[in-house]
Amino acid sequence: VWKVFHQFWMKQDVPILLIRYEDLIRQPDKVMGRVLQFVLEIKAMGTFFSERIDRCISEQQAIERMGSYKPRSGGIGKSLAKYSPALLKTLFEDADLRSVMGHLGYKDLLVKPVEEWSNLTPLKNYATEYLPSWHRTGNQKVVLLNKGGLARTRNEQTNWQNIKAQLGIVDENCDCESCRAKKAKAANASSNDEGE
Repeated sequence: VWKVFHQFWMKQDVPILLIRYEDLIRQPDKVMGRVLQFVLEIKAMGTFFSERIDRCISEQQAIERMGSYKPRSGGIGKSLAKYSPALLKTLFEDADLRSVMGHLGYKDLLVKPVEEWSNLTPLKNYATEYLPSWHRTGNQKVVLLNKGGLARTRNEQTNWQNIKAQLGIVDENCDCESCRAKKAKAANASSNDEGE
């Protein structure tokens, strides 16, 4: 199931940010910061979000210390101890699985003892971004989720561009591909309005 899930998503022609459980457990602030950068389409995080991420992590740790909340006991590589030797052999011999594991930075895990898994090198920038084939073409592809039905009405949608500008985490003079496309679209719409 794990292999098929990852193969499916790695073949999709949509923007994807892959984060790993191991990196999230060891560096939650850096991973969550990277997730917000991806979701908000920003290059640099200001203190607005980093301060809130740090506060959430601190509050969660305080709750755990009180003993009032106990998350399930997970851990890096702990489930592997439950696998039979036959299953481990099958996993090791699966070339497709090893290929997917390589893409995710797990290529050596099937040959290393579980005790060494916690020493796994974090992904570069704590995530791997898969960009669609149309990313740098100036064209955008519509990605329909939930068969195109909006989860919120247009009046309930958050205008992230305005919020990012107000927070100072977006440069008005940004020259990234996305901003250039938006400026070109706005200029084209403006010239069409003047021509009418």
